[in-house]
Amino acid sequence: MNRKVFVHDPWGIRGPGSYTYSLCNALYDYGLDVHLITNQYYKYDELSNFKVIKIFFRYSEKMKINKIRKIIQGIEYIVNMVRLLFIYSKDNPDIIHIQLTSKVLVLFMIQFDTCLITYNFKKNSNLTRFQTSFPTRFLIALVVGIPVILPQSKFEAMENFLKREGIGYAFKDSRDAYLTLKNPNWEETIKKSKFKQKHFIFNSSEFLLFINNFLQKGKCRYENTSNHS
Repeated sequence: MNRKVFVHDPWGIRGPGSYTYSLCNALYDYGLDVHLITNQYYKYDELSNFKVIKIFFRYSEKMKINKIRKIIQGIEYIVNMVRLLFIYSKDNPDIIHIQLTSKVLVLFMIQFDTCLITYNFKKNSNLTRFQTSFPTRFLIALVVGIPVILPQSKFEAMENFLKREGIGYAFKDSRDAYLTLKNPNWEETIKKSKFKQKHFIFNSSEFLLFINNFLQKGKCRYENTSNHS
């Protein structure tokens, strides 16, 4: 039986829609049972050999952008996420690929033990920004207390952080990743991630204070420079 993959992309229209279509089509061609759960106005139906379930933003998508639209969109999202939880529970997919980060999805991720990151880098790809950054898609896993497994030597800053904290692993190839997950010692990494979870909780008030201080220092520096010119 082919593995069942659910791709979750509520915003599957315009630019993101073409990316999601390409992703699902590639997974389908690989021989997987692909189900795309997406926007009510997803437009690649005739091109899609995989199953498409259009449930998101039936009413709010076409509304004028204002506060009322935002409220209705939020209600639609929550209602459909509840529906999805029942769908996931009933169909029991092997893999769920999520294209969106939100508080609802954070709560959903709590049930998992590990976040596995996979990328297909081209030989000529410019990886500078990946080597020096901490992508949100990785950090959200740490916020909910689950360790991260990522490709070796591709995300240098994140890899060093995971090693230092003991809450993740950088794999050489797919077999190495598989053996790591099957190793009984991985349970200790999962426990450590749960223990350190509180260190990664995002505090919006502290962040705003940091931004204000940063902008204020930048303003003072600009004024000093102007005075000496």
